[in-house]
Amino acid sequence: LTIINDILDFSKIEAGKLQFETLDFDLRGTVESTIELLAERAQSKRIELISIIYDDVPTLLRGDPGRLRQVITNLVVNGIKFTEKGEVVLRVTRESETNTQVTVCFTVTDTGIGIPPDALPYLFQAFSQADGSTTRKYGGTGLGLAISKQLVEMMGGQIGVESTLGQGSAFWFTAKFERQKQPVAAPPSKGILDAVRVLVLDDNETNRSILLHQTAALGMRPAAATNGTEALKLLRREAAGTDPFMLAILDMQMPGMDGLSLSRTIKADPVIAQTRLLLMTSLGPRNDTALLRAAGVGAFLVKPVKQAQLVDCLVSVLTATVLLHVLVAEDNTINQKVAVGLLEKFGCRAVAVANGCEVLQALELVHYDIIFMDCQLPDLDGYKTTMEIRQREASQSDGAPKRAYIIAMTSYAVNGAREKCLAAGMDDYISKPVQLYALEKVLLGAIDYLALAEASDTNGTILDPAALALLRQLRRPDKPDPVAELIDLFIQETPKRLREMRNAATQYDAEALAAAAHNLRGCAGSIGAVKMAGLCEKLEENAGRRALQISSRLLKEIETEFDRVRQALHLERTKSAQVA
Repeated sequence: LTIINDILDFSKIEAGKLQFETLDFDLRGTVESTIELLAERAQSKRIELISIIYDDVPTLLRGDPGRLRQVITNLVVNGIKFTEKGEVVLRVTRESETNTQVTVCFTVTDTGIGIPPDALPYLFQAFSQADGSTTRKYGGTGLGLAISKQLVEMMGGQIGVESTLGQGSAFWFTAKFERQKQPVAAPPSKGILDAVRVLVLDDNETNRSILLHQTAALGMRPAAATNGTEALKLLRREAAGTDPFMLAILDMQMPGMDGLSLSRTIKADPVIAQTRLLLMTSLGPRNDTALLRAAGVGAFLVKPVKQAQLVDCLVSVLTATVLLHVLVAEDNTINQKVAVGLLEKFGCRAVAVANGCEVLQALELVHYDIIFMDCQLPDLDGYKTTMEIRQREASQSDGAPKRAYIIAMTSYAVNGAREKCLAAGMDDYISKPVQLYALEKVLLGAIDYLALAEASDTNGTILDPAALALLRQLRRPDKPDPVAELIDLFIQETPKRLREMRNAATQYDAEALAAAAHNLRGCAGSIGAVKMAGLCEKLEENAGRRALQISSRLLKEIETEFDRVRQALHLERTKSAQVA
């Protein structure tokens, strides 16, 4: 059937009868679905089949996706046919573009047998093959490349090849497409992935570099490891600091320690056990999901991976592996059921109440990590309820439950609504009706905040005794106490600096925020406020990367830490006065 179809296509091209369609299509979907159909052929030979569309390539185009798929298939099938070990990689890049047209370049690289130099000039001629002997090993009609050349030229492009005998080949072609006049709106970006630290583990260099590119394009902060030992070393090293990896993408098939064994090792180590895990495998769909779950794997994907699948899986792993206690304050029964159902889908234990008084009663019985607060509650509205919660938290002793993360819910999307919620003491804001992606985003924001608060509570003392001891050595007879002076100056000046940082964050001025954080970091370090200095350093780094959502949460944590530092400094001020 393949031979007949090739001959028919070639005959139509020669007769000028081959028809081209002009349709709206998604380039990413066309490429990824084509590669997916050829994956089993590559897996049967145990070679890697990889594709990547770089993020600057426009994907909503007009042209003939069927003919494009035909050329890609011809080149990829050839790559698989002539490769016994290694990989076949399709890279899609932007050649050029105007307001109405885009020229895209497709390059298929393999690690196969290569092509003799004397055969290269004849490759794109009909019925011509590099191996023309009567004992040909690989079969075929010798029409695939000739047809591809004609199709590419009909798409306004060119085709070519570079090859080294015994090392592999790189076939490339370009094609021109129109831009869609009214492209379908792209789905909302997965903002919850912004600035998330992810470790990419794959022994295949091409796979590794492509995953690094894909995760960075999603706004994540990736790093790479080539084997299980290196991955464990990186995970443990970063876990000892203030910016650990939140997630690791592990390749299943690796020499030495495979992905499943590494997953078990990670989950058995309390230092890094909180790392979420995503496993990638080339072996096709797996039935042993229970085994993967038992090893601590949050999800798995079969290679080659579609970009949309990767995004959805990353979001799922990040949101579903943390068990949170959530209280939903909503007076509408239907809205209650929808909210609880969605939250339980994300792995939360959710309970609903109908008004502000019930919220306060529930908090007296159980600590809730997160509260979704409807602003228009009967009797006691969401604003007043939040202010009462914050007052109660401020009066609690050190051993009391931690601060709840409160997310406002309101149907009134008017100017100033967000500011009003934050002024009442809420931490984030979501509009009703609640969209799934927006819920995922605020949930991960809450998870990040709660994890940071937990780390701050368990990360050493408030003030460094060594720093204070050094300051005390500056005392001179008949001179004012330098410790008391510096403490007073720090307590007086820090609120101003915090206001500067808050204004910079509100105005989305990343440079001003980073500069103010750097300044406060130095002051906090000099006075011995080690945790506060560390948080300022992290804020400076995130502001420098323009990760303003995380920067805003860090700023709240710095303000909370300053309250603790101020109390500790008052005690030191008293001690200093007694010594003097």
